Amino acid sequence: MIQRIQSVYLLVVFLITCIMFFANPKYAIFKGTANQAQSTEIRYITNVDSAKVSSIKPFHFLLVTAIGLSAVVALFLYKKTDWQKKLCIYNTLLSLVLAVLLYIDYSFISNKHTEMLSSIGFHAVWPFVTAFLCFLAWRAIKSDENLLNSMDRLR
Repeated sequence: MIQRIQSVYLLVVFLITCIMFFANPKYAIFKGTANQAQSTEIRYITNVDSAKVSSIKPFHFLLVTAIGLSAVVALFLYKKTDWQKKLCIYNTLLSLVLAVLLYIDYSFISNKHTEMLSSIGFHAVWPFVTAFLCFLAWRAIKSDENLLNSMDRLR
């Protein structure tokens, strides 16, 4: 069962969280107008100001780590489909919590810097992508379980 499609979904979730953790891409940027030279980048693990001062966000750090590790654990629990489904549901919820925290962080900084121009980057969709992939993995696990149960009925 490890070569099933849910393994691909969970592996992609793990790879996305590795990129969020190690590459730490920026998902939003605030730039000052022509008179102001300051800027702020919002990243998954840190915030970086124009003075290159970074502040670590420990809750975001823990969430990204938990999402990645639980995807790997669920990948290797292919014989225990109940545990695998539970981990996929928890992973989906954790990804949505991360997306909400990123939005709160963005809105807090945009309220703090009202005179700056803000833009949201491509990397802001990654928590939603991981949530969707975990949901797809849950559906694939459930369909495999239903297939096995139907085969047991035929015997």
